[in-house]
Amino acid sequence: MKNIALTLSYEGLNFLGYQKTKAGPSIEEELEKALFQILQEKPVLQAASRTDKGVNAFNQIVNFYCCKDLDLKKMLFSLNQLLPKEIRIRKICTKPLNFHPTLSARAKEYHYFISSNAAPDPYATYYSWHIPFFLDISIMKKGAQKLIGTHDFLGFSNQKPSKKDIKTIKTIFDIAIIKKKRSHYNKNKGRQFFI
Repeated sequence: MKNIALTLSYEGLNFLGYQKTKAGPSIEEELEKALFQILQEKPVLQAASRTDKGVNAFNQIVNFYCCKDLDLKKMLFSLNQLLPKEIRIRKICTKPLNFHPTLSARAKEYHYFISSNAAPDPYATYYSWHIPFFLDISIMKKGAQKLIGTHDFLGFSNQKPSKKDIKTIKTIFDIAIIKKKRSHYNKNKGRQFFI
């Protein structure tokens, strides 16, 4: 038995998030289909996170167990040929049998982009939140500092407070708000993004 870990990145615009759903296309479903063509068996996938509709990911870890001898270099090439162009496997490796993408993770990193142009930037429409107003970076930084530390983030969740199986106490180690002089997604000057 081998524990195979995939490091994947994807552009989530055309997907309803990572997790498989009957409502429409998902990253998990596409990954399962591609792996089935190679393995000739349906893998049970475990992922580090379940992204929402339209969310992009960079270096998300997914694993599955397999008894077959696999040429991981060949498998990397084959998966990237079979997957939709929005999904790419960046790395494949074996991990100890007790490795789990969620339970073994030490931290996660999230990036959010805000465009403060007067009009939405067509190059970044799907990659940023458009707020056509002046944003005071110093106030944003001061407010963000209040989120650092260990807190119950139930108020940021769509879960009901009565659910006992939901773990909403999390630790935020750092928040950086950075003013960009140009768009992260194109080279035209004057675009402002914050992360």
